Amino acid sequence: MAKNVKPQKRGMATALALACLVVFAGLVALRARPDLRQRVGAVITGEQEPSDTSGDVSAREILGNIFAPRANPAPATAPSTATADPGAEAPLADRVTMRLAERGAIVGDATLLSGNRIQVGGQVFVLWGIQIPSSNYQCVTGSRQWFCGDEATRSLRDFIGVQKVGCYPKGQDLNGRTLGRCFVGYIDLGSQLVEQGWALQLPRVTNDYNMVQELAKAHRVGLWATDFDPTAFLNDSNGG
Repeated sequence: MAKNVKPQKRGMATALALACLVVFAGLVALRARPDLRQRVGAVITGEQEPSDTSGDVSAREILGNIFAPRANPAPATAPSTATADPGAEAPLADRVTMRLAERGAIVGDATLLSGNRIQVGGQVFVLWGIQIPSSNYQCVTGSRQWFCGDEATRSLRDFIGVQKVGCYPKGQDLNGRTLGRCFVGYIDLGSQLVEQGWALQLPRVTNDYNMVQELAKAHRVGLWATDFDPTAFLNDSNGG
């Protein structure tokens, strides 16, 4: 005769399933809100925005910020004194990026040369750990053929905008190009491209982007909305 499942075990399984659902919902919300990712990163590391008056922020407040609608920014006010720190007026992402220089990153204004090549502080980096479609890589969606490499470049350029970028050198690739893991604030640009579906992580290099790649695949965004073959794409010497 089959044994009955104990109520305690059923309760634990239900609680675990609910916890997984909350985590997944939070990741989806953060994926659509880069500003919240910067905010959560600030809370985790102790970096507070100028309006914050306390260093303690509860998990409930963080989750509330994730799921709350984005508020319209309040009108900026002029500094009241001439002794105000100019750096304190910079956006949160730029303040965080500038601090990366203390940890060995090359920081500065960025010029995007292609979807995965970026010039920062006079040095050109190829984004580490990912492969993107080259400018002449053709994607197929139904009967439509188009150059999806241009979309990858446009996506990253729109995300960076006028923000500063910090890159940590990560050695060289087989072509002698300098690799870099680059950030805008707390957001990894390689992760951003994978998350938007315009790049795939290189499994022989890293597994850091597994979760965001699975989200992109599940939502069928970027390359995942086309008829591409991920294995052939990663083996294509022209990709990235």
